Amino acid sequence: MSLNESWTWPAIVFVGHGGGIGGLLGGEGGLSNRREMLSFTLMWTLAVFGLVFGAAGLVAASVPLRVGRPLTALVLFLIVAGFGMITALIGGSLMGYFIGSIYEIGGFTMALWVPLGWAVVQVLVAVISSYAEVGLNAL
Repeated sequence: MSLNESWTWPAIVFVGHGGGIGGLLGGEGGLSNRREMLSFTLMWTLAVFGLVFGAAGLVAASVPLRVGRPLTALVLFLIVAGFGMITALIGGSLMGYFIGSIYEIGGFTMALWVPLGWAVVQVLVAVISSYAEVGLNAL
């Protein structure tokens, strides 16, 4: 693909074709202000945490369902999914604000996949830190 052609989704490889080394700085197809970066990071974080903690809530709710306690299963699912969404709301907001500030201060345009990457990093940290053997308790 030549530099004169535009990408169908420009954020996959390059943010834009204007300026910078290889078109990595500036241009169309990216997020340019902190508010957009914050909202994209928050949305991706809510989506990724919703999938992971929703699946964890379903697994946790399957135990009371086998015993015949559907109300307990529903409450357990809502607690797990609710804590996941609260964590995603706080983490996505803070991370979106921080990386948005860094990109805005540097004058860079953020590619659309960067918020997804940070959402995946956050959910991996949450899953890894949920094991007691990994934390400071094992020392």
